[in-house]
Amino acid sequence: MTSDPQQPARPLPRGVRGVLVAVAVAAVAHTMVVALWILPDNLVSEQVSGRWLDAYIEPFFEQSWSVFAPIPKRGTIDLEVRGRDGDGWTSPWVSLTVPERDQIRFSLAPSRSALLTQTLAGSLNGAYGGLSDDQRDVVTEHDTARTLRKALLAADGEPAAARRYLRTDGVLEQLASVAAQTLWDGKATQVELRTVRRQVVEYGTAKDGRRTVSFRPVRYGWRNVVPVPQPDRGVLQDHLARVGVRP
Repeated sequence: MTSDPQQPARPLPRGVRGVLVAVAVAAVAHTMVVALWILPDNLVSEQVSGRWLDAYIEPFFEQSWSVFAPIPKRGTIDLEVRGRDGDGWTSPWVSLTVPERDQIRFSLAPSRSALLTQTLAGSLNGAYGGLSDDQRDVVTEHDTARTLRKALLAADGEPAAARRYLRTDGVLEQLASVAAQTLWDGKATQVELRTVRRQVVEYGTAKDGRRTVSFRPVRYGWRNVVPVPQPDRGVLQDHLARVGVRP
């Protein structure tokens, strides 16, 4: 037996309607509170206790105005490498990141592998920034991974920060060695990495109202070129060739 399509729908039970109304009221109230939180200071927010807002929003509902108006990228961190031998030859600095950036320019969905050195540069710069002054001095004083590990863990500073740096350093040691062997046909016996942070200066602090770019290189000392086993060597060589890194 089929139901009559003209028959009016049965009303929702009173309990269900009450729950729906309560959910709707809670959603509207939550939206208004979040909106009040992210808006700039105003007469309404000044009348509401900041402590009450903090207690409600943090830590689960915290929002920022940048959710709706993302801050544009204002700088880059590049990874650069150079090599030298025992006879006094030293190569110029070669960027491993600029060719990557040229490859993905105007790409809406670049692959993660295309951002290899950009990701590593950020990790290295961040790990180095977490070291103490004594630990940073150690980084530039050792040319092998073994002596660096021992000295860095013994230096004054947080052991966790030292271990974080060493994890990143292990990956970059292989990348730098493969880059040196590829770029200079095995001539380099030592290799040095540096990260270069280029950042656009805030408009209000720029001279004559002009945007300028600050240049902040951080060098990590000379390291011996090490043999890199397959398949890691092949993966890194393919990446350097694909993005077109040249001496």
